[in-house]
Amino acid sequence: MSQATVDYLRTLHKKGFIVSIATGRTASSAIEHIDRLDLPYSEGEGFPLVSANGALGLRVLKRSTPPCSVPPSPSMDTTELFHEPVPQNVTIKALNLAKKLGFVTNYYIGHDIYANATTPSHFTLAK
Repeated sequence: MSQATVDYLRTLHKKGFIVSIATGRTASSAIEHIDRLDLPYSEGEGFPLVSANGALGLRVLKRSTPPCSVPPSPSMDTTELFHEPVPQNVTIKALNLAKKLGFVTNYYIGHDIYANATTPSHFTLAK
């Protein structure tokens, strides 16, 4: 995220707009951007985040003291607003079809990303 974007989003927030991040990636991948924006959300509001291609909505709050270990970030607390993952049977069908067609797939389970590489060129792409 460029500094110009950060500055613009801060300006919008000061004018009363709700600034949020929506990403196809994991929640943990957005934490650095939330930190960088450093918007003054109140304790009750938190920073609204939609991740995992729209399957997970979170309210992200800064922590005053970091815990021993926590995904997505040791500096943030999250409250789940919604979680609608793709059903397991649909996921298995899609992964089997991708394998049959020779496609590289990647998918998330929780905050971890997995790649299904089967050929040398897939392994290169998955790095």
